[in-house]
Amino acid sequence: RLFDWNPTDCTYKTYAYPLEGTYKKMGDAKLGDAYAIDNHRVLIIEQGKQADKSMMNRVYMVDLSTGTDVTNINGKDIEFASREELAPYLPVKTLIADLRRYGWDTEKAEGLTMSYDHKTMFVSNDNDFGIATTVRDAA
Repeated sequence: RLFDWNPTDCTYKTYAYPLEGTYKKMGDAKLGDAYAIDNHRVLIIEQGKQADKSMMNRVYMVDLSTGTDVTNINGKDIEFASREELAPYLPVKTLIADLRRYGWDTEKAEGLTMSYDHKTMFVSNDNDFGIATTVRDAA
């Protein structure tokens, strides 16, 4: 789900995020960070293990103005709606960057932001590199 929340009047809309169909199961898909370009376009990191066990890390632009609010579609939560039921309501999603093609070899891409002029995208990973700590003195 993507929520478009208006802090002025506390209203929100819910959009179904159109995942790629290359995962063995949808639980393998993960969304990293999101960056609002303007009032209706958002950059989103989509990543996860593909059906062939390779990792995918991509940045997509989602145009919420092309989607429809699905807060209560057909009287049920969107998690219980089929892809066919959601298809007419999905926002348009455009591939901006396949991070793997640019040399990204880390499992996760977690952070996303843009330079002030929107000409440079910054992507970061998190800090769980398998580093282990040893407690020497619990006190």
